[in-house]
Amino acid sequence: MILNKCAQAFKLLFDNFNKYVQAINSPTVDSGTERFRINVKSNHTEGQMDLLVSSIAFVFDKLNIKRSV
Repeated sequence: MILNKCAQAFKLLFDNFNKYVQAINSPTVDSGTERFRINVKSNHTEGQMDLLVSSIAFVFDKLNIKRSV
């Protein structure tokens, strides 16, 4: 089975960094606009947030996923 990049990124984040993010895939969103849903709570530390951001940056670089705002 071939996974889209969002699903691949989810798997890498979970398998390699033990980070769970909700992948939102087609048909919920248009194909090519897949995304993550990330919930941040007040009890997350700055260190935890830094680790999440660096983990996502690593996975995006590995999969050549373009970053956008």
